[in-house]
Amino acid sequence: KGKEEDLAYALACSPESETMGELFMTQHELAKQILVNRKRMKDLLVKVVAQLPEEAKYFDERDEDMRKVNKFIEANKEAKRLLKRERRAEQQKENLAAAEAAVAQSTRNSANSAGRGAPKLLEEDHYFAKPPLNIYTKDPATGQDVIYDKYTIQKTDQDLLCTICGQGHSEEPNQIVFCEMCDLAVHQKCYGIEKIPEGEWLCWPCKEYKLSGAPRKPRWAGGDFTAIDKIKCLCCPVKRGAFKRETRSAGQNGGKPGAWVHVVCAVWNLNIGVCAPVPGASSSSDQEQVDTIGGTKEAIVASQHLACALCNQKGCGALVKCSHG
Repeated sequence: KGKEEDLAYALACSPESETMGELFMTQHELAKQILVNRKRMKDLLVKVVAQLPEEAKYFDERDEDMRKVNKFIEANKEAKRLLKRERRAEQQKENLAAAEAAVAQSTRNSANSAGRGAPKLLEEDHYFAKPPLNIYTKDPATGQDVIYDKYTIQKTDQDLLCTICGQGHSEEPNQIVFCEMCDLAVHQKCYGIEKIPEGEWLCWPCKEYKLSGAPRKPRWAGGDFTAIDKIKCLCCPVKRGAFKRETRSAGQNGGKPGAWVHVVCAVWNLNIGVCAPVPGASSSSDQEQVDTIGGTKEAIVASQHLACALCNQKGCGALVKCSHG
């Protein structure tokens, strides 16, 4: 009798149609799958929590490795700076020793040290006579005689001297920087470089040449004078060196670029000067002041009837006169 009651109860609980029965079975399977997924998720969370310390340790080690790499890079840069300073110091010692040796062997020094018994010079003119100064260099491309800036053709460690002031000291915040294209060496303050860029630094002629999209080779490949040899100074016949634009046309005159002028010409000529940076024209990439050179027109007009004592050219650029006549 008990079995019959259970069977009657089961028949009473059964769905009225086959469709309802299939729905009940589907719900049963879904509920079962939910329980299975819950168990799997719980196991996964347990594993993740267990691996968290190991993952945190891995990322900490990676950050520490990156800090070591950055520290090594900075140490390498500092070592290169120290090496350059040592090379400059050695070169200065050699130059000083050579100067002392020249003084010791000079005729005037020997006469002064020998006293009354020192031989006299035969003629005063002979003592003051000097061989003619050869300031010209053969251009390997054209074969013509040209005048190069002496600091751009040095073949020894003297190429560490600034092209503008001729000094070799290089310490923050006034280090010597090199153009990665033409190998120009200038002090930050001499050329108006507020901050040394992280990447390459280019002087203004080479920078404009790069912006034009023309091909170039890097400094380590021997230097590329393509851009610097295409321009000439408005104030002198000397080729290469540190150039900047002329104020009279830069950013004006219908936007046409100004003529190029040596910064050293502006430094030595009283009528020429470096003007204040052009508003809104500074470069955020290298923090370089876009200053220009002014007063060239007046200086050229004042020199048009004068001839240079070195190259004998007349009416060519702006000459510098000795203050004592």
